[in-house]
Amino acid sequence: MAGVSRSAAVVMAYLLRHSSRLTVLEALDFVQTRRPVAGPNLHFMGQLEHFHQDLTAARARRVGPGSSV
Repeated sequence: MAGVSRSAAVVMAYLLRHSSRLTVLEALDFVQTRRPVAGPNLHFMGQLEHFHQDLTAARARRVGPGSSV
């Protein structure tokens, strides 16, 4: 069946990039509520976790100590 792993991972990456509040599991839940068969494979889930960590670190550097945000 098409649209189960890779496309779900791409959508999840998009959600993570454009929403600073979502975790990987929350992004997965969001996608699965709209497409129940969606299920990124373990490799994609690992990549998404790394992507999320990188985004979180980049956002922290951008805000950083002494920032007036």
